[in-house]
Amino acid sequence: MDKVIPELHTHNVFLADEYLDSFDDIFKRQLIPKEPSFYVNVPSRVDPSAAPEGKDTVVVLVPCGHLLADDADRGLNPQSQQDWDAMVSKARNAVFETIRLRTGADLQSHVVKEQLNTPATWKEKFNLDKGAILGLSHSFFNVLSFRPATKHSSIGDLYFVGASTHPGTGVPIVLSGAKITTGQILDDFKMVKPWPEGGHKVRRVSALDKTGRIPFDLFRSIQGVLVLILLMVSYYLYYHDRR
Repeated sequence: MDKVIPELHTHNVFLADEYLDSFDDIFKRQLIPKEPSFYVNVPSRVDPSAAPEGKDTVVVLVPCGHLLADDADRGLNPQSQQDWDAMVSKARNAVFETIRLRTGADLQSHVVKEQLNTPATWKEKFNLDKGAILGLSHSFFNVLSFRPATKHSSIGDLYFVGASTHPGTGVPIVLSGAKITTGQILDDFKMVKPWPEGGHKVRRVSALDKTGRIPFDLFRSIQGVLVLILLMVSYYLYYHDRR
């Protein structure tokens, strides 16, 4: 920006009125929502080096669907067609217009330099599957104990870290996962961890992370099945009522 944008704070969230339909656009149709919700960060509020004096740097994150490679990889709607140029243009206009209407800030007329990233960018730069920056989705069987472990179950000395493995996605969580994996490696090589023990006499990695397999627990398994059934019934009743 060629000026400070006083209408924006460090963190800003703009939610769509029809948020449920926007989720369907993202997760079922793999598109950018007709009315996108989005997050705006102004790093220069807390980091003066992020922008020259008297100016602002603004980062906008607009959720969208992942890349669709072919008919077999088109999410829940095989007929959806992705036109990234059109979707990016629509999202860009929606961001400028929403911020203007809700805060009065005219960002578009103050842009000095603009950098754009899409799922195609993330796939090309970082080899991310389908360009998904958050890795595996956090569906029921991809969270908690169901998420891929940080150590391979049968191949020795093979470890994993990142958004698609345990414990999950997001910078703080991935850093926690990196610490878990580091601890596993040091334990396996009989090396001392270079960080405080946090008040625990002995720090142990869970059996799940050590073996990469889910320990069988009948009670927890029954609980999981009951929760799944409840979610399925709730989902059916909700959409049945909408019809």
